[in-house]
Amino acid sequence: MMTSKQAQEQIEKCEQQIISAYSSFHNEVRILGERASKSAYNSTSNKTLLVLSIPMIIGFIWFVSNWFLGLVCIIGGIIATYYVHDSGKSSKDRVVNLQKNLDSQLDNNKII
Repeated sequence: MMTSKQAQEQIEKCEQQIISAYSSFHNEVRILGERASKSAYNSTSNKTLLVLSIPMIIGFIWFVSNWFLGLVCIIGGIIATYYVHDSGKSSKDRVVNLQKNLDSQLDNNKII
């Protein structure tokens, strides 16, 4: 049978474990949010560069033999890049806003 002092020690020990787990949870969620933002930024950059580079290479090759086709391909690549970048940027902005909201919720609930 436990004494009241032993029971109090057990309760305090459990409280410390809960506080430690909650703190670890906060840290991991912040790291996850930072990774999501970084991933969204990298994805936007990579897609933009890919869409820009392919028409540019083809456009310059065509420009040698037929300047009009090359010019059309280059201009089309620039336009496509603009739309892909715009779409990626809005997705990245949504992820950043979600991360800010998550950080705000974590800051408001620091203590159990």
